[in-house]
Amino acid sequence: MNNFEKSPPQFDRKKYKWIVVDGQGLFVQGLWGQEPIVTKDGLWTGGVWGISNYLRLLLHIVPGKWKLLWTWDSTSGGGKRVEIEPDYKIKRRTEKKDDWKIQGVPMNGKNWNTTIEAARSFISLTGTAQFFSKGWEGDDILATLVKRLNKRKDGRILVVSRDHDLFQTLGSNVDMLRLGGKVPEIWTKEYFLWKRTFPPKAYSDFLAIKGDPTDEIPGVKGIGDIWAQKIMSESRTASLKGVYETLDDDGFDGVIPERQIKLLTQGRSEAWRWREVSRLRKNLKLSMIEGKHSEHDLEIMLKTKPFMGSRKFLKNWQKRRKNFEKNICKKHKEKK
Repeated sequence: MNNFEKSPPQFDRKKYKWIVVDGQGLFVQGLWGQEPIVTKDGLWTGGVWGISNYLRLLLHIVPGKWKLLWTWDSTSGGGKRVEIEPDYKIKRRTEKKDDWKIQGVPMNGKNWNTTIEAARSFISLTGTAQFFSKGWEGDDILATLVKRLNKRKDGRILVVSRDHDLFQTLGSNVDMLRLGGKVPEIWTKEYFLWKRTFPPKAYSDFLAIKGDPTDEIPGVKGIGDIWAQKIMSESRTASLKGVYETLDDDGFDGVIPERQIKLLTQGRSEAWRWREVSRLRKNLKLSMIEGKHSEHDLEIMLKTKPFMGSRKFLKNWQKRRKNFEKNICKKHKEKK
């Protein structure tokens, strides 16, 4: 196995044929990740501004003739996962958006939907395809797209997101570019194995034990990150099933402290429940998103200070991708 202690993972920036972007994640990072921006009409444009900058960065980091796909949440309330676990993201779902304000403008449901539509419309002008699936989150749509592209065996795939849940998509033909931090990070399957000691596909099993505060998944209470990773690496098959098979056969004795073994035993049913919540779905029926804002509306937005310079960027981008949306629509209809 590679030793990444002295040399972080390297990647050939020109080898990617497909780039699949977590649109919802980059939108939220752009919306909250910098100084608030609101137009005179009360439109929150920070999310669009952030996506514009991420597109510029992507063009710089990953040159070449790749094809770009975007994914979005179809629900802001947890969707199908709430049917599995009613407490999933319960604090986020019950939080009053009217309490969020930028320059005195409340982020109510109407403003939230309007600013997302603006971001999607901005992307539609670039001529790239955007996908969603009713009742599911953007991560599931992205995982489904990656699986479909892998089956095509049509070039290497790069996932672009900050969301650690998407580690589940890493594979021999799939890498991940994590944006949003001080320095962009590249994650490969080999680098993940080196960092975590278990395969990427088992990341949901790991989260079921460790928990995930971001999505309000408690996991097995009292175990935490360090011991969850140790338990996974010492289990029979580096999976939740392997963990409990090892536990039932007393395979952790002398390796894992008695306290952690007791917690695992007590939290068995909860672990399986949370695994089902954290597991990404990869066989969804996908639909395409059409932008709802007119080009006139977007022209007004592009004239505001944060978008200066984006007009040339859009012109070049449209020229580069002029036939792509037509081609991907055709292929998408053929698959239905």
